Amino acid sequence: MSRTASVLRSLASLLVGLLAITMIAESIEFTLVGTLRGDFSQDPARYFATRNQPAVLSAKMFYNFFAAAVGGAAAFLIAPTKRRLHVAGVAALQVLALGYALVTPSVRSTGPLWMWVSLIPLSVMGISLGAVLVERRRARQLG
Repeated sequence: MSRTASVLRSLASLLVGLLAITMIAESIEFTLVGTLRGDFSQDPARYFATRNQPAVLSAKMFYNFFAAAVGGAAAFLIAPTKRRLHVAGVAALQVLALGYALVTPSVRSTGPLWMWVSLIPLSVMGISLGAVLVERRRARQLG
């Protein structure tokens, strides 16, 4: 593989991993909140009032973990070499994004503080688990 192709695959690994996490988690959340409310209007106050109910926040922990596992698996599969390093890069970028949410009042105020804090280790564990599962499956297939 050429150096340019390797760099592009490295960048794609990070990008696809993060996009998978975001798209899966946000799609599930939007659908869940809209279904519970009975409409899919764009009123932020109504959206977050529903999203911040204890049952929905509990579900958020599970679907974010699942999304993180998919993102970690995707990053592992796409990385050209040093796959674990790419997965660690996705985890680090996700932690930075969640850290940004913690220090930005307009974002932090959309949910309870414990939610943002909880998402950090859950995301790292999910990303890691996704990569480990893919790595183990590949090892079994090789023999």
